[in-house]
Amino acid sequence: MKGKIFISFICALIFLVVAFAFLYNSAKEDKTKGHETAIQAAKEHGFASIDEVNTFYNRNVYYIIQGKNKKGEKIIGWMKKGNTDKILIKKAKEGLSKDDVLQLIQNIDNSKPKKIKKIMLGYDDTDSKKWDIPVWEVQYIDQQNRYTYFIVSFTDDRVYKMYSIKQ
Repeated sequence: MKGKIFISFICALIFLVVAFAFLYNSAKEDKTKGHETAIQAAKEHGFASIDEVNTFYNRNVYYIIQGKNKKGEKIIGWMKKGNTDKILIKKAKEGLSKDDVLQLIQNIDNSKPKKIKKIMLGYDDTDSKKWDIPVWEVQYIDQQNRYTYFIVSFTDDRVYKMYSIKQ
């Protein structure tokens, strides 16, 4: 009797490990799906090397590619999913840096964020053509313990959106 229980336990444990591994790989694949296509398209559009690729979700999905051109300058590319023919490429020095954006948050919000959750490049594709542009998106916890979203233009310090929600 003890042998059957032990064998059943081992089988159940193996099943759980395999199921967890499958779910983990599936979730990881969804996060990086399309990155190889974005890398290939970026190389065809002037990227000599690729340092990082991220996925940004807005109304559409965008791949944000960071790397260097043939001159060794840091460049950033914004590519809409499914549109490998068109990549918006800018030199990193043409826009705000992460540090610039963090300083801007402190100047506008007049308080230091308690905790930065995420800061990433993105692309805003709202209905307004005015804001069909590359952006920085920052998610942080403010001094009132609210989850705050701060979205600013990549090329200047124009704030597009800033809103807070209770946790």
